[in-house]
Amino acid sequence: MADRIAGDGFRKSSTHPTRYNRIHSFYIFEKKRLGYPRSEPYATGKWADYRRWLDALVTFSADQLNDVRQRTIDFVLAELEAVVFDPASVRIEPPIFKELLESFDFRARAVREPTGAAFQAMVFGFIRADAPHLQVEARKVRTGGARLQGVGDIDAWEGDRLVITAEVKHFQFSEDNVSALEHFSHEVNQRAAMGLIVAEAFGPNAREKIVALGLRPLSLADVLNIVSLWDPLKQRAALNAFQWVVSHKEQSPGLISRLDKFLVETGYKPASEPKTEDAAGET
Repeated sequence: MADRIAGDGFRKSSTHPTRYNRIHSFYIFEKKRLGYPRSEPYATGKWADYRRWLDALVTFSADQLNDVRQRTIDFVLAELEAVVFDPASVRIEPPIFKELLESFDFRARAVREPTGAAFQAMVFGFIRADAPHLQVEARKVRTGGARLQGVGDIDAWEGDRLVITAEVKHFQFSEDNVSALEHFSHEVNQRAAMGLIVAEAFGPNAREKIVALGLRPLSLADVLNIVSLWDPLKQRAALNAFQWVVSHKEQSPGLISRLDKFLVETGYKPASEPKTEDAAGET
């Protein structure tokens, strides 16, 4: 009887074998009426209270049953609002920091742009976004942490406790370079901090020797793998930190211009409109 009342929309399926579940699936999953009652034991247990209705339905003709079925469907659909997700409501943000790692030319240099400035700013952005609970210090490239009472090129603190410190090496770090890390390794291990050696890449045996010093090697490819798992908001936070260092620490007009051009070319920001002169010749 219930099958006849339900009609084609409620035909039996292997996924929902019971009558109630077929109707339940029709309203909730097909028609998106998420407010439809979901308590099967309670609903089916109440069927006995409506025996007179069920007995009356037995006397109905096929046309009358079809009419009852349609009226029932129309009533439920009118009473319950459809909950439908609108894809147009989603603002799609690009994985901008990932795009920066993949496409920005860290080796290129504008006039008077310090060597390695962009790469060190990238490492700051990475640490700042990945550890927002820490106070991260940024320094100009080649300033040196010890000169400013720091430990590495980039330090991240919890109060007065050093938690993360990074030495930035914008080149392929070879086994021969490891000996220069002894002082840094001593400071890191003494403070029980996480010491990072962030380089473009690592030569044979270099990673193993860095790890033996109690440090952690991160290549540009390693950073990219981590950033690939970040959501767009975290990516944007990393880019903002990168931009802050470029604009307020390095203050290199050439690097600022290169970054601005990159962001325009990727479609992340609109191109600046050129200034025009008014009738009086003023801009």
